[in-house]
Amino acid sequence: MLIFVIRKMLNNRWMFLCLLIGSILVSAMVSSVPIYSDGVLQRMLTRDLETFQEQTGVFPGAFRVEANFAHISDQNDRVKAYGIFNTNIEEKYLPAFDLPTKTRARRLSLKSLSAQPQNLIDEKPEKRYTQLEGMEGLQDHITIVNGRMFNTAKQGDVYEVIVTEEAMLNLKLFLDEEYLLVDPAPDSGIQPIKVKVVGTFTVKDSNDAYWYKKLSEYKSSAFMDYNLLYTNFITADTPLLDR
Repeated sequence: MLIFVIRKMLNNRWMFLCLLIGSILVSAMVSSVPIYSDGVLQRMLTRDLETFQEQTGVFPGAFRVEANFAHISDQNDRVKAYGIFNTNIEEKYLPAFDLPTKTRARRLSLKSLSAQPQNLIDEKPEKRYTQLEGMEGLQDHITIVNGRMFNTAKQGDVYEVIVTEEAMLNLKLFLDEEYLLVDPAPDSGIQPIKVKVVGTFTVKDSNDAYWYKKLSEYKSSAFMDYNLLYTNFITADTPLLDR
Protein backbone atom coordinates (compact mmCIF):
# COMPACT_ATOMS: atom_id res chain seq x y z
CA MET A 1 0.00 0.00 0.00
CA LEU A 2 2.81 2.35 0.88
CA ILE A 3 4.56 1.61 -2.41
CA PHE A 4 1.29 2.25 -4.24
CA VAL A 5 0.89 5.67 -2.57
CA ILE A 6 4.48 6.61 -3.33
CA ARG A 7 4.00 5.70 -7.00
CA LYS A 8 0.83 7.82 -7.14
CA MET A 9 2.70 10.75 -5.64
CA LEU A 10 5.54 10.37 -8.15
CA ASN A 11 3.11 10.15 -11.05
CA ASN A 12 1.31 13.27 -9.84
CA ARG A 13 4.26 15.07 -8.33
CA TRP A 14 3.16 18.55 -9.49
CA MET A 15 -0.28 18.11 -7.93
CA PHE A 16 1.32 16.80 -4.75
CA LEU A 17 3.72 19.76 -4.67
CA CYS A 18 0.83 22.21 -5.09
CA LEU A 19 -1.14 20.51 -2.32
CA LEU A 20 1.92 20.58 -0.05
CA ILE A 21 2.50 24.31 -0.66
CA GLY A 22 -1.20 25.02 -0.13
CA SER A 23 -1.21 23.11 3.15
CA ILE A 24 1.82 25.02 4.38
CA LEU A 25 0.22 28.37 3.48
CA VAL A 26 -3.09 27.45 5.18
CA SER A 27 -1.25 26.29 8.32
CA ALA A 28 0.77 29.51 8.38
CA MET A 29 -2.36 31.66 8.01
CA VAL A 30 -4.24 29.79 10.73
CA SER A 31 -1.25 29.99 13.05
CA SER A 32 -0.89 33.74 12.53
CA VAL A 33 -4.55 34.55 13.38
CA PRO A 34 -3.97 34.68 17.19
CA ILE A 35 -0.92 36.90 16.73
CA TYR A 36 -2.83 39.21 14.40
CA SER A 37 -5.85 39.30 16.72
CA ASP A 38 -3.68 40.16 19.73
CA GLY A 39 -2.05 42.98 17.77
CA VAL A 40 -5.40 44.40 16.66
CA LEU A 41 -6.89 44.20 20.17
CA GLN A 42 -3.78 45.80 21.68
CA ARG A 43 -3.98 48.63 19.18
CA MET A 44 -7.71 49.10 19.86
CA LEU A 45 -7.08 49.13 23.61
CA THR A 46 -4.31 51.70 23.25
CA ARG A 47 -6.53 53.94 21.10
CA ASP A 48 -9.45 53.60 23.54
CA LEU A 49 -7.23 54.55 26.47
CA GLU A 50 -5.82 57.54 24.60
CA THR A 51 -9.34 58.67 23.64
CA PHE A 52 -10.50 58.28 27.24
CA GLN A 53 -7.66 60.46 28.50
CA GLU A 54 -8.29 63.13 25.84
CA GLN A 55 -12.04 63.28 26.55
CA THR A 56 -11.97 63.10 30.35
CA GLY A 57 -8.56 64.53 31.23
CA VAL A 58 -7.99 61.54 33.56
CA PHE A 59 -5.05 59.19 33.10
CA PRO A 60 -6.60 55.74 32.35
CA GLY A 61 -3.89 53.74 34.07
CA ALA A 62 -4.21 55.32 37.50
CA PHE A 63 -4.49 53.25 40.66
CA ARG A 64 -5.93 55.07 43.65
CA VAL A 65 -6.18 54.02 47.29
CA GLU A 66 -8.12 56.15 49.75
CA ALA A 67 -9.02 55.86 53.42
CA ASN A 68 -11.51 57.94 55.41
CA PHE A 69 -10.85 58.42 59.11
CA ALA A 70 -13.84 60.64 59.94
CA HIS A 71 -15.69 57.73 61.59
CA ILE A 72 -12.97 57.40 64.25
CA SER A 73 -13.99 59.71 67.06
CA ASP A 74 -10.82 59.63 69.16
CA GLN A 75 -8.16 61.90 67.68
CA ASN A 76 -5.23 59.77 68.86
CA ASP A 77 -6.76 56.65 67.31
CA ARG A 78 -7.36 58.59 64.11
CA VAL A 79 -3.72 59.61 63.77
CA LYS A 80 -2.62 56.07 64.68
CA ALA A 81 -4.93 54.61 61.99
CA TYR A 82 -3.45 56.97 59.42
CA GLY A 83 0.06 55.85 60.32
CA ILE A 84 -0.85 52.17 59.87
CA PHE A 85 -2.60 52.87 56.56
CA ASN A 86 0.31 54.91 55.22
CA THR A 87 2.84 52.23 56.23
CA ASN A 88 0.81 49.46 54.56
CA ILE A 89 0.64 51.45 51.31
CA GLU A 90 4.39 52.07 51.20
CA GLU A 91 5.67 48.71 52.45
CA LYS A 92 3.03 46.18 51.33
CA TYR A 93 0.70 47.30 48.55
CA LEU A 94 3.08 49.19 46.25
CA PRO A 95 5.83 46.52 46.29
CA ALA A 96 3.20 43.79 45.74
CA PHE A 97 2.12 45.29 42.40
CA ASP A 98 5.70 45.23 41.07
CA LEU A 99 4.84 47.62 38.22
CA PRO A 100 6.77 50.65 36.94
CA THR A 101 5.32 53.87 38.31
CA LYS A 102 4.99 56.86 35.99
CA THR A 103 4.14 59.31 38.75
CA ARG A 104 2.84 59.38 42.31
CA ALA A 105 0.45 61.75 44.03
CA ARG A 106 -0.09 61.78 47.79
CA ARG A 107 -3.08 63.81 48.99
CA LEU A 108 -4.29 64.80 52.46
CA SER A 109 -7.70 66.29 53.08
CA LEU A 110 -9.29 67.72 56.22
CA LYS A 111 -12.98 67.47 56.96
CA SER A 112 -15.34 69.95 55.32
CA LEU A 113 -15.30 73.29 57.13
CA SER A 114 -17.42 76.40 56.90
CA ALA A 115 -15.50 79.33 55.40
CA GLN A 116 -16.40 82.71 56.87
CA PRO A 117 -14.81 86.03 55.88
CA GLN A 118 -12.47 87.36 58.54
CA ASN A 119 -14.01 90.81 58.19
CA LEU A 120 -17.73 90.17 58.23
CA ILE A 121 -19.48 92.81 56.14
CA ASP A 122 -22.91 91.24 55.86
CA GLU A 123 -24.91 90.37 58.96
CA LYS A 124 -25.71 87.01 57.38
CA PRO A 125 -22.73 86.06 55.21
CA GLU A 126 -23.31 83.49 52.51
CA LYS A 127 -22.61 79.94 53.61
CA ARG A 128 -19.67 78.26 51.92
CA TYR A 129 -17.97 74.99 52.75
CA THR A 130 -14.46 74.02 51.77
CA GLN A 131 -11.89 71.31 52.36
CA LEU A 132 -8.36 72.21 53.34
CA GLU A 133 -6.07 69.94 51.31
CA GLY A 134 -2.45 69.28 50.50
CA MET A 135 -0.86 67.36 47.61
CA GLU A 136 2.78 66.33 47.70
CA GLY A 137 4.75 68.01 44.90
CA LEU A 138 1.82 70.22 43.87
CA GLN A 139 4.10 73.14 42.98
CA ASP A 140 5.72 71.17 40.14
CA HIS A 141 2.44 70.38 38.38
CA ILE A 142 0.54 73.67 38.34
CA THR A 143 0.69 77.12 36.80
CA ILE A 144 -0.33 80.16 38.85
CA VAL A 145 -2.98 82.14 36.97
CA ASN A 146 -3.56 85.02 39.40
CA GLY A 147 -1.71 86.02 42.54
CA ARG A 148 1.18 83.86 43.74
CA MET A 149 2.14 80.49 45.21
CA PHE A 150 1.38 79.88 48.89
CA ASN A 151 4.14 80.23 51.45
CA THR A 152 5.48 76.96 52.83
CA ALA A 153 5.45 78.33 56.38
CA LYS A 154 2.64 79.69 58.52
CA GLN A 155 2.47 83.47 58.37
CA GLY A 156 1.73 84.50 61.93
CA ASP A 157 -1.62 82.83 62.60
CA VAL A 158 -2.56 82.54 58.92
CA TYR A 159 -2.16 79.63 56.49
CA GLU A 160 -1.78 80.68 52.86
CA VAL A 161 -3.81 78.72 50.32
CA ILE A 162 -4.43 78.61 46.57
CA VAL A 163 -7.57 77.49 44.76
CA THR A 164 -8.67 76.68 41.23
CA GLU A 165 -10.45 79.38 39.26
CA GLU A 166 -13.64 77.30 39.42
CA ALA A 167 -13.35 77.06 43.21
CA MET A 168 -12.86 80.83 43.37
CA LEU A 169 -16.20 81.32 41.62
CA ASN A 170 -17.99 78.41 43.29
CA LEU A 171 -17.06 79.49 46.82
CA LYS A 172 -17.24 83.21 45.97
CA LEU A 173 -13.80 83.89 47.37
CA PHE A 174 -11.61 86.95 46.89
CA LEU A 175 -7.89 87.15 46.31
CA ASP A 176 -5.84 88.27 49.34
CA GLU A 177 -8.93 87.90 51.54
CA GLU A 178 -8.70 86.10 54.88
CA TYR A 179 -11.27 83.49 55.92
CA LEU A 180 -11.99 81.55 59.07
CA LEU A 181 -12.53 77.83 58.57
CA VAL A 182 -14.95 76.74 61.25
CA ASP A 183 -16.27 73.26 62.08
CA PRO A 184 -20.05 73.44 61.54
CA ALA A 185 -20.63 70.75 64.17
CA PRO A 186 -21.85 72.32 67.43
CA ASP A 187 -19.60 72.01 70.49
CA SER A 188 -16.82 70.42 68.43
CA GLY A 189 -14.14 72.22 70.42
CA ILE A 190 -12.14 72.82 67.24
CA GLN A 191 -10.50 76.21 67.01
CA PRO A 192 -11.14 78.17 63.78
CA ILE A 193 -8.38 77.97 61.18
CA LYS A 194 -7.42 81.25 59.55
CA VAL A 195 -6.49 81.04 55.86
CA LYS A 196 -5.67 83.58 53.19
CA VAL A 197 -6.31 83.04 49.48
CA VAL A 198 -3.12 84.21 47.75
CA GLY A 199 -3.55 82.76 44.26
CA THR A 200 -5.48 80.74 41.71
CA PHE A 201 -3.98 77.97 39.62
CA THR A 202 -4.54 75.56 36.75
CA VAL A 203 -2.78 72.36 35.72
CA LYS A 204 0.51 72.76 33.88
CA ASP A 205 -0.12 69.76 31.59
CA SER A 206 -3.61 68.31 31.08
CA ASN A 207 -2.06 64.92 30.20
CA ASP A 208 -0.04 64.78 33.41
CA ALA A 209 -0.69 61.45 35.18
CA TYR A 210 -0.25 63.29 38.51
CA TRP A 211 -3.85 64.52 38.21
CA TYR A 212 -5.79 61.34 38.89
CA LYS A 213 -8.96 63.41 39.33
CA LYS A 214 -10.47 66.05 37.10
CA LEU A 215 -9.59 69.62 38.05
CA SER A 216 -13.34 70.35 38.32
CA GLU A 217 -13.55 67.95 41.27
CA TYR A 218 -11.51 70.41 43.34
CA LYS A 219 -14.12 73.17 43.10
CA SER A 220 -14.53 73.20 46.90
CA SER A 221 -10.88 72.70 47.84
CA ALA A 222 -8.27 75.09 49.20
CA PHE A 223 -4.67 73.86 48.88
CA MET A 224 -1.87 74.64 51.29
CA ASP A 225 1.68 73.29 51.51
CA TYR A 226 1.61 69.51 51.96
CA ASN A 227 4.38 69.36 54.58
CA LEU A 228 2.83 72.21 56.55
CA LEU A 229 -0.55 70.48 56.52
CA TYR A 230 1.04 67.20 57.61
CA THR A 231 3.00 68.80 60.43
CA ASN A 232 0.18 70.93 61.81
CA PHE A 233 -2.83 68.67 61.34
CA ILE A 234 -1.59 65.08 61.14
CA THR A 235 1.36 64.59 63.46
CA ALA A 236 -0.03 67.20 65.85
CA ASP A 237 -3.06 66.38 68.00
CA THR A 238 -6.06 67.19 65.85
CA PRO A 239 -9.43 65.63 65.05
CA LEU A 240 -9.57 67.17 61.58
CA LEU A 241 -7.94 64.39 59.55
CA ASP A 242 -10.39 63.09 56.95
CA ARG A 243 -8.34 61.13 54.36
